Amino acid sequence: MWKKWVQTIMAVFCGYLFVKWVPVTHPFHITDFLLEFIFDPLEFLAASISFVAGLLLIGPMVQETILYIIQLVKGKQKLRLQSLYGLCIPSGMFVIAGSGIVQTAVFFSISLIYGMILVRY
Repeated sequence: MWKKWVQTIMAVFCGYLFVKWVPVTHPFHITDFLLEFIFDPLEFLAASISFVAGLLLIGPMVQETILYIIQLVKGKQKLRLQSLYGLCIPSGMFVIAGSGIVQTAVFFSISLIYGMILVRY
């Protein structure tokens, strides 16, 4: 059980680092966005590594949560407090959304898509 909580904390931390290291200016211009990465490649590399690490941590959590909900609806699983750690994913994203809503939305949506791709019946 502790492994799941550490995984959740690390995923939120990676998401936070991604949000902090990816600059988004308002109004958004793609040229400014790309030039920022060209002028600071180390920050781009760090943000990319953080994004992939967070994605790889959140994906299996989303997969497990989706499978648990499917089994719960079918009646094959009972509601347990231990199995509700999947609710920490949206709450963690809500916490880091204060740092950057656009980056958090991108990170969260791609993580959800990756988690749904992992689901196999």
